[in-house]
Amino acid sequence: MALLPRMKEADSFNERFLASKLTTEFDLAKINRLYVAFSGGLDSTVLLHALINSDVHPRARITALHVNHGANPAADEWQRNCQRMCEAWDVTFEWFRLNRGTQPASSGEAHLRRQRYACFTQLLTEADVLLTAHHQNDQAETVLANLLRGTGIRGMTGIPKNRRLGRGRVWRPLLGVPRGQLREYARGHDLSWIEDPANEDHRYTRNYLRHQVLPVIEHTWPAAVATIARNTENWRDAQALLDELARTDLERIPHRDQAPFRIIHAVELGTLDPMRCINLLRFWLERSGFTSPPRRRIQQVYEQMISTRPKATAVLGWPQVEVRRYGDWLYFSPPLSRDRIAPVDWDPRRPEVMFGDTVIEAATATGRGIKRAIYDDSHLSIRSRRGGERCLLPGRRHHQKLKKLLQQARIPPWQRDRIPLLYVDDNLAAVIGLWYCQPFAAQEKEPGMEFRLVGTDEDKENPELLY
Repeated sequence: MALLPRMKEADSFNERFLASKLTTEFDLAKINRLYVAFSGGLDSTVLLHALINSDVHPRARITALHVNHGANPAADEWQRNCQRMCEAWDVTFEWFRLNRGTQPASSGEAHLRRQRYACFTQLLTEADVLLTAHHQNDQAETVLANLLRGTGIRGMTGIPKNRRLGRGRVWRPLLGVPRGQLREYARGHDLSWIEDPANEDHRYTRNYLRHQVLPVIEHTWPAAVATIARNTENWRDAQALLDELARTDLERIPHRDQAPFRIIHAVELGTLDPMRCINLLRFWLERSGFTSPPRRRIQQVYEQMISTRPKATAVLGWPQVEVRRYGDWLYFSPPLSRDRIAPVDWDPRRPEVMFGDTVIEAATATGRGIKRAIYDDSHLSIRSRRGGERCLLPGRRHHQKLKKLLQQARIPPWQRDRIPLLYVDDNLAAVIGLWYCQPFAAQEKEPGMEFRLVGTDEDKENPELLY
């Protein structure tokens, strides 16, 4: 991909500059539709106007996307204004309304941003690109905010110029353009735009930096915004090298998905230098979809779960993530429910039930599962372990405590109470996904009904133990 020369401070933003950026970055012939995230504010109004006047893409394949947050009493009028503007410019207009009932009382910026991008993600196809109007000042504000929050190098890379979003991509062609140049463009073309009063609320970090902090900095260092934004490229290069090192290390560290867990070999992690180990963990967690851990917490994971072997019940975590170690493995997952799962009756007319967050299915089999005659003529139920259960496994002479069997099978302690148990009347008949108990187990060549766990549609295609 060819590199574009950076915009000089003396340059002005115009349609030709945007056209050059678009044609250099993309093979527009392969793009079906260009979407523009269109709030009606200054930045997105300038982007949409410059795009349709650059003639780089057929206007019929440009769509303005508006998200009505409903957070302001004027939100519906803003939506109508955006629609009228698009009608005047002969641009396709689409809009989404966020469900206010699902928003937290605070309706913070991050929450609204996640909801917006969730809407966009549903819409994009492989041949689509979403353009957003983030500019140089947004980049500087983001980097400053991340610095003050104490984020690592990845946070200092700021807003990415482009990235994948769902099946399509999101691209930000204005990141090198100062806000002042967008305002000059709007005035030069006699554009009107919406001024959201929330942008003046200094309780929001970005607004406080914009109105209170950066003006003071720029008084002494006039080029501060451009310099901060430009330095994101240096941080991005450094992060790319760290990611490449992590990929190399990950190739030799055993790891796998085991829904709902992502697990990685703690002993092999411990053979790495501590800094490389932590770098690999960050990379792998982010790639696995987990929120990035604070530095102090990831250091604790290394010290308490990798360099030493903790108790089997030890748990560390940060928002949306829990970490456990069992044997030689680390288990990462969303927070696990501590609530006991309620028993459910089995309906043989519909051989599939939900037990907690797991689907249990039954299918006909020969020589496996429980005897078909028992399945047809008995009351079946699914229950959780409560302690004291015993099972006589086929081929053995004595009943054994279920607790002992689970220990021998290396089932992690935190999962043992969530394993579904199949009861025939009040007798334990199966530990689903593991064993069938005598006298309920089907004998060789005997018709049976086999039970299995299915966590997701993907697991239905590749069934395996979810423990």
